[in-house]
Amino acid sequence: MPVITINGQPGSGGREVGQQAARLLGIDFVDQQILVEAAQRLGTPLETLPEREFYALTFSDRLGRLIQRALRSSSLASGADFSADVEVFLARPYSEAARSLAGPEQEVSDAKFVDVTRSVMREVAQHGNVVILGRGANVLLRDIPGCIHVGFVAPLETRVRTMMERKGLGWEETKRRVDEETQDRAVYYHKFFRLEPDDPTMYDVIFNMHHMDRAAAAALVVQLAKHTRS
Repeated sequence: MPVITINGQPGSGGREVGQQAARLLGIDFVDQQILVEAAQRLGTPLETLPEREFYALTFSDRLGRLIQRALRSSSLASGADFSADVEVFLARPYSEAARSLAGPEQEVSDAKFVDVTRSVMREVAQHGNVVILGRGANVLLRDIPGCIHVGFVAPLETRVRTMMERKGLGWEETKRRVDEETQDRAVYYHKFFRLEPDDPTMYDVIFNMHHMDRAAAAALVVQLAKHTRS
């Protein structure tokens, strides 16, 4: 039951490689948008299902159930109810989370944000067979046995071209966005984890995508998944 986290510099190609690796392995791919969509489906009471019935649900429903379980665990551990906040927390972009103003209320909100994110990531990872993109999952799941943490880097020009391919924007606007996202990501890791986002000790392997083909990188991730013991 492989669990793979994908994190990297904006535009370095981690999203595309992670999606392709998930397809090759026949497992689920989870990013921020998918988490938010699953959180929007919450509202029905959590039911205990046999494992065979749990996996018969649609992926979005299964993910919603896992988020419910994570919230229940967090609430039992802290005595706080996070259900009303989960969609907001999961939808928070790096920029908003990283650059929020200091203060006692914000410190409480930030602590809840990290707690909810950690709980959701751990619940999703516990069920395995998933590629998780971003949200600092490599840090939040670093003590989980069998997780493979994959990092991605690339020169700025390569990253801008990748983002242009995704967004369909011009060079100058894309470069501005890449620069902003890179800075926001660094502030996010500094604020919540006291770490550098590209610290090599936080990854099992790091791909420099300047010359590497995405298909080759995905194939290597698959090989890692097949040869990593849980």
